[in-house]
Amino acid sequence: LGHTVTNIYCYTGWYASCLGDGVLKNITVRVKSYTGAMSDELGNFTMENVTMDVIVPGGATTNYILGKKVLSGRTFTIKNSTINVLMDSALKEKSFVLANVLDGNINIINSTISSNGTMVMLGETYNGSAWGSGKVTLDTTSKMVDAYDTVSYADEYVVTNGSAVTVDLTKIQNVTVSGVTSAIIGTTACTATTSGTTVTIESTLYGETSIKLVTATKTYVISNIIIANFVLSDETTFKAWATAGHATSGDRYAVVSQDITLTEDEELNAPWFGGWTLNGLGHTIKNVYDYSGFLPGGAGNVTIKNIVMNIKTCSSVFGYDWYGTNNFINVTINASVPGHAGTSRLLFDQVRKDTVINFTDCTISVTVANELQSKVMPLYVEFAEGDKAGPIGGINLVNTTISSLGDLAEITSEITLDSTSKIIDKNGEKTVA
Repeated sequence: LGHTVTNIYCYTGWYASCLGDGVLKNITVRVKSYTGAMSDELGNFTMENVTMDVIVPGGATTNYILGKKVLSGRTFTIKNSTINVLMDSALKEKSFVLANVLDGNINIINSTISSNGTMVMLGETYNGSAWGSGKVTLDTTSKMVDAYDTVSYADEYVVTNGSAVTVDLTKIQNVTVSGVTSAIIGTTACTATTSGTTVTIESTLYGETSIKLVTATKTYVISNIIIANFVLSDETTFKAWATAGHATSGDRYAVVSQDITLTEDEELNAPWFGGWTLNGLGHTIKNVYDYSGFLPGGAGNVTIKNIVMNIKTCSSVFGYDWYGTNNFINVTINASVPGHAGTSRLLFDQVRKDTVINFTDCTISVTVANELQSKVMPLYVEFAEGDKAGPIGGINLVNTTISSLGDLAEITSEITLDSTSKIIDKNGEKTVA
């Protein structure tokens, strides 16, 4: 009859273990519960013209707003109602569902459900297992609004100087964000300050992650963003990065912001690299040249991805002294080896023992000068002596083609190919010995 009831408290919900057929209408209520405001199990029940505050205490171990589950064949209806979910600050990072659906349903009609935390619209799992065909349905006049808005960023990356990450608020699309007071990178809480349209986040983190920008009223989530230590935009920035010795400089993640054409036949002289990622973001780098290969000074625990490179070398394409675990992902290499080259290895020279090199969704094409095509080349050679010598961990190809106009040596068992991968030389497709 339009009245208000406050301070309803039950650990397992207002109606405890099961809420069957019935109606709750024309009321304002405030309910505190650890395991769902209404009941453990929900049946054919309607909430109509109800305003409800749901208080979720910090000790809550479940993630249900109304109840644990909707029973099979039942429909729980919310009509002409407003539900406000007030979560303890300790729970704001946890995703909540209205209730897990079995073969039942939740229908939301002309209603708004809001939360100061995170809500997931569909609850299709229960205790980690799939449950039937039940679903949550909202009509066109209903909405679920939580404290987190996922937003789009104009670039695929933001930049760090090693101690602070910079976010340009003007690059957040379709919404105006202001008053950022703190941030969360991945799961790490960080201090943030705002100056004009620039947010500076105190953090040493880098790589592929998410960034949450926290304001007084809402948190804006930039998902699938790269925090880059170095942005390669032209020949100058590429060479500065490639020749700086990044194994010790802290420049661990580099992105390519546009296609780059280097000066032809100007040697790169890249030093030793370790533990870094080069993400081309789909761009092309042309005229990469070094007499001893792309990374002649040694490389290990490296990821190269989403890039096209044209490489010229008189040695193995990727250089020598490789170690650790290395990943090439969505990489296209067009390499050329001139006639005066003295190389006898196609891709890698002096690979350390136990090293693993993975190629996924890659195309590696090597053009060998006519006078070298009769020279039989292996894809790699191991270190011959010392503590670096020994069998490698393996070179693994997934959906990858490696081809050479020359003559390739027998493919040994250290090299594995899935059913979509090929190694091809002038005589045709090779098979593992």
